[in-house]
Amino acid sequence: MSRAGAPREWLMFTGIRNSEDAAAELIRLVKRIDEAGDLVQYVLRNLAGCPSDDTEEMLRVARSAINEAIENLQGAAGELRRCPDPDVA
Repeated sequence: MSRAGAPREWLMFTGIRNSEDAAAELIRLVKRIDEAGDLVQYVLRNLAGCPSDDTEEMLRVARSAINEAIENLQGAAGELRRCPDPDVA
């Protein structure tokens, strides 16, 4: 798993100066990514047993990547919330 990034890096990336607001933005993005994961899961269920094993495998990889991205962003949001002053981190 990749590192989530330092709180200061996320503040710079999002352009948001407040740690709590930046964390809320990351959680908003997590919800959008989770919706994408639900869609991938739906398509995967509909393609179960299709003649192309590669298609199912690619969708499984996509689902795993989405889950890992969600974990990383949730971790970054948690770090932002635990570190109100990112210059200290």
